[in-house]
Parts: sequence; C-alpha cells; structure tokens
Amino acid sequence: MLSVGAALLLGVAGMGSAQPDEAAAGTNLLAAGDFEAEDVFAAQWRALNTASQGRFALDQAAPHGGASCLRIEVPAETRGGQPRGVVYRVEPAPAGRKVRLSAWVRTEDVTPPAGAGVCVQGCDAGAECVAFFTTQSTEGLARGEEWTRIQTESAVPPEVHHLLVMAFLSGSGTAWLDDLELVDVGPADPADLEAARIPKRIEGPALALAQGRFRFEAQQEAEGFRVWVPLPLCFEDQVPLGLRIQVEPAERLEGYTLRERLPGDWMAELRLAKLPAGRWADITCEVPVLLRAHDYTSVPAEIPYPDADALPAEVRPWLAATRCVQADDPAIRERARQLREAAPDLLAFARAAVQVPGEAPAGTMPPALDAVAALSAQGSCTSNANLVAALMRAAGISARVLAGYPTWSPPLQTHYVVEFWAGEQGWVWAESSLGVVPCPSPYQVQVAIVYPEDEDRSFRDFGGEEPHVRAAMDGVPWMSLTEFGPPRAVRMVGMVGPKDRNCDHQAVVLAQISADDPDLEAAFEAATAFWPAYRAVRAEGRDLPEVAACVKAMEQAKTGAELLRHLAEAADRLQPAPTPRP
Repeated sequence: MLSVGAALLLGVAGMGSAQPDEAAAGTNLLAAGDFEAEDVFAAQWRALNTASQGRFALDQAAPHGGASCLRIEVPAETRGGQPRGVVYRVEPAPAGRKVRLSAWVRTEDVTPPAGAGVCVQGCDAGAECVAFFTTQSTEGLARGEEWTRIQTESAVPPEVHHLLVMAFLSGSGTAWLDDLELVDVGPADPADLEAARIPKRIEGPALALAQGRFRFEAQQEAEGFRVWVPLPLCFEDQVPLGLRIQVEPAERLEGYTLRERLPGDWMAELRLAKLPAGRWADITCEVPVLLRAHDYTSVPAEIPYPDADALPAEVRPWLAATRCVQADDPAIRERARQLREAAPDLLAFARAAVQVPGEAPAGTMPPALDAVAALSAQGSCTSNANLVAALMRAAGISARVLAGYPTWSPPLQTHYVVEFWAGEQGWVWAESSLGVVPCPSPYQVQVAIVYPEDEDRSFRDFGGEEPHVRAAMDGVPWMSLTEFGPPRAVRMVGMVGPKDRNCDHQAVVLAQISADDPDLEAAFEAATAFWPAYRAVRAEGRDLPEVAACVKAMEQAKTGAELLRHLAEAADRLQPAPTPRP
C-alpha cells in the first residue's frame, strides 16, 4: 500500500536551477512558484520524466493569485499510474534546516484515488534520492473545484545537495496549482532530520526491527474484544529473535497468547477489556529479526517452465483459483496465455508478469483489490500481488502471496509481494510493485504466507467463524495484517509515523552485517533453534525479564559473534531453574 511518493522517486537531470543565497528563516526558495513569467517552463520548471500522456501549460483563466497559474491535464484514457507534472530544482539545498512546502490547488474531473499534490526529493551530490516529503502525507491528494491550500513541513538532512520540487497530478483529469512556496522556517532538530531520510534498500544480511503501533478507540461503549497481530515468519532467510508487547493503559490488556493458525503463520492474539465510550487502548508490538541475504548467483539465466502435474504436493495448493486470485477468470487466462507465448522460460514470464499491474488505467480506485479488478484499474500493492499470482497460476506456475513490512519504505500498513515455485531453485521472490525479479530477501520482513483459504476469506461477506470488523479493503488477504473484533463500536488507527497517515507498521534496519561474517551462519542456526523455545514460553503469557534483556542486547549487535553470545545467554536463561533436591 504505497503512496504516489514511491512513483516519484526518480532523478531529473539537465534542467535549470534556482541558486538561493545561504538559507535564512522566512526565505521562499521557489522564486518561480507563482507561474507569472512567460518563460517559466523554459528557464525554471521542466517536465517530469513521467509527463508523457500529460499536458501542462500556463493558464490565465482563473489563477489563485497574479495573472496565471499552472494547469496539468491528463486524459481519461491514460494508462499507467505514474504522476504527471513539472519539477523545479533548488540548489544548493537548505541542508540542516526545516522547510514548509505549500501550494494552492483546485481540480476538475478528478475522482478518488486520483488527486494533485506537491512533493520534494532531496538528492545528494551523486543525484541519489536520500530524502523525501510530500503534501500527500499530511493532506492526502487534493481534489475539488475550489482553491484549497495544502502544506507539509520537513527537515532537510545535511547530506542533501539539491532539492527537486514537483507539482503533479496522479490519475486523470485537470489540476491547477498556484503560489507554490518552499519556506525556510529555521534550524531542524536531529529527530526531524532522521525522519526525513529515505531508508536505503539493503542487499546483504541485516538486523531489522518490525514495529507495529495501533490505537483502538471506542466510539461508544465497547465490550471486550480481541486483536490479532501477525508475527514475523521463521522461514527461508529470516528468523525472529524476540517479542515485545505493550498495551497502554496497561489495565486494558486482559491477556495474550501466541498461536499458529496455519503452517508457519503465527499470530499474537490479545484480549482487551471493555472500553468506555471515548476511551482507547494503544498497542505496541516489536520483533527484532535477523535477515540473511538469499544467494541468487546460482539461478540460471533461463529456468524451464514447470510440469504442473509433477509439482511437489506441498506447492500444489498455490495453483488454485480463489476469490481474490481468480486464476480461472477468462481475462486472466487470456493475459497469462499471451505472456507465456511471448516468454521463452519461467524467469522471463515472471519478469513480464510483474509489469502487467502497471498497464491498467490509473485514477479510479477499484471496488476491491482482487486480481480481476486490477486488470481494469490500478489499486495498490495488494492488487498487484493478487494479479501477478493469478497470472502465474493461470499459466500452471505455483505462486503465493506474502505479506510483510519493507525495509526500504517509510511506515505503511502492510506490503504484499509474490513467491513462485521454480523447481530446483525453490521459491523465488517477485516484487510485484517494484517489478524486481528475483528480489533480494532483505528487502522485506515477511509476516504471513497467504494460504488459498485466506484468499477466499478476503471479503467482508464471508461466513467465517470469527466475527470481526476489518480495517482493510475487500481483497486484502484475511489475517495477513492486524485484525480485530467483534464490536463494531471500535475504530483502529495506525500510530507509526505521522499520526494523520494511519500507518500501523514499519521495518527499521538496526544494523547491516557483512556477508563475509564468519559467525553469521552459526548465529542464524542458533536463532532458528532459540525462536521456537522462546515462542513457546511467550505463548504461555510469560515475559521473562532476564531473557528480554538479552533480546534487547541482540538489537545492538553488529556482528555474528555478538549475536551468538547474546543468543547463548538468552537460551541459558530460558531454561527452567533446576529443582533443588530435598
């Protein structure tokens, strides 16, 4: 569930730039933000790399201020979800300062999820994007026929060399933008500087912290209810190291347990007490995870298509057509046939399949995030994964959806990717939103393997035995993200990152570990042995403070040897004390 921001992380070269003096509080760094100069597109604002199929011009009909404003038009038949618009370069950047980005916006023929906004990329001297902020994070995408002011604030990290300010329309319709400002509001504090940085994609082994924080608010008196939180998987190239659960106020928590719903899929099930009207309970769940880099060097350039009749029994369930992965739908089958006809081998098919979600028109949110809906309208990473999995299954390829939290992304809800069975190569990860095949395993902390039965239960009208109120759209796999129930008087709000974004999870990289670390494999094996024993103790509701201290120490480790030492200490303290002889 990624924002327009992910689509705008691109470089823009060969353009003019503003050359501000050293930043001072109150300075507006966008000298051409009023769109008054006739040569504004020749000298200052330039087209985004994604501006094809979009038109932009000065408009004197009804500007917000002055004589003209910017008009962006994107035809309704436009396909692909990339935003269209213009970009302005500010160099040097006001490094170490805090800035306020604002604009006046109005639109016509723009319907949800389409909308307009302004964003800023902060680039280092090598033109790599290292910081990003957008009005979408605080205001959402703007739409409406009246002029409306949108704004956001952010720090500019010291390593930022120049800024790229982008005015854009995501989806189809017409947007007018005027009186853009990027104002220096003073020095930035260290916390704001860190929050502005974009997490870097990691390729090698790492320690990460999966964090979930959510508030449950009672809109009227609510009886006791349960909350289910998926826990990071212990499989393939990742292993959890511990678990922290905290509820505030503490008296709201009646108890919790850990349980395995389906093979490999573990949940924390919390029992919360009655909530008076207007009161809330805040839940924090944190799990440190050791990520090992999968070695794809042995994957051949071409992988033969599998013989569907000879697939192992354990992967055959993921050939099934389900309610949100409709591999038996005629349109899905026809698109899969076209892909297979053009792709000489399995890897080529996978790389073509992950491009298909981008072919659909953008600008109209589908009614559900299932595969068939994704053929006609772009939805989110959820519909991308469902569609890619459906195309693969329709072609006789076992493919399953995985849910998790990216290590390369700011906070979000839950991100979905696809794994496909490649014979001797085993399961291979396809990043169905980024279009990366195969994808390095440290890109994401996986929290759920989506089974076909949970794909069928992805809609609110299913006849499940556990009454619930979903916080997700139809088509989001059941129990792959935080679920709660039964009272409908309770509302869940994500509390990770800016409070108005409703994001409930993130994966933070604590440390990268050298791939050549001589103790890494031993640490991974020790952690794989430790986790089930630790999990069994926590399933009984026991916290064991001495073990928790060891887990906290693991989060500070930088080498395999340090991890091994803390794991050994934790394992010793996990063992029950010997019973003294009489």
